[in-house]
Amino acid sequence: MWNSVSHTVVKLVSENRGAKSIHRALDLLGILREHSSGLTLTELAQQLSLPKSTVHRILNTLLEHQFVREMPQQGRYALGYEVLRLSQACLESLDLVREAHPKLEALNSDLDETVLLGILDDSRHQVIYLDKLDSSQTVRLVSHIGERAPVHCTALGKAALSCLESAELMPALADYEFEQFTERTIVDMETLLKELAEVRERGYAVDFQEYRPQVTCVAAPIRNHAGQPLAVVSVSAPSGRLGPQKQEEVGRRVVEVVEEISELLAHMPSQEVR
Repeated sequence: MWNSVSHTVVKLVSENRGAKSIHRALDLLGILREHSSGLTLTELAQQLSLPKSTVHRILNTLLEHQFVREMPQQGRYALGYEVLRLSQACLESLDLVREAHPKLEALNSDLDETVLLGILDDSRHQVIYLDKLDSSQTVRLVSHIGERAPVHCTALGKAALSCLESAELMPALADYEFEQFTERTIVDMETLLKELAEVRERGYAVDFQEYRPQVTCVAAPIRNHAGQPLAVVSVSAPSGRLGPQKQEEVGRRVVEVVEEISELLAHMPSQEVR
């Protein structure tokens, strides 16, 4: 796999004037990450502010090595399967995912609902899904490893934010946009801060149809030996299966699991939620 990556980088350097072309290729991959339905050559050129001929040359190299794939409809381009393989290799190398996974499996088996493991991204504005276990029930939730979700209206996001001190939290959210997804979405800082205070007191966060209609999530943070946040675990289900009484029961179970994972990860003091 690494030989494929190295060959691609070398080819980009030789064919497209070195580091500038590598930056352009990475920018292109970053744009495609945000557009799961794909983009046309024209749209990519517009997003990158580059001539279509330049974008086409970069695409050809990335296509050759499967970092980009051409979708059959309307000449659109999307992330390729080599990116997925690299992502999986990265995840497998993370102690956090490897150590937490058996506990997530047990939680998934006990509740038969969707279980997610996530971390904050560097901006503190989104949660990135690192691991997922699906429910076996007919009605279940659709989400994917690597997917990002906003922090203000997801249980994962609120659980992670609740671990941050005000000195870090307020600057991080100074320019945050409170996008409204449902009628229940939190849309202002004051309400969010009150919610985070409740999360700290309760020990877990709840998203009751705030991000997706008819979906409820319960989440709690994983901490290291010093009490600093590492990641977050959530249980998600259709709201009909996760009413108020069930939320409390699931919340207690999630807290138990994150405490168990925190104990396992006590030897990893250098890692933090990013």
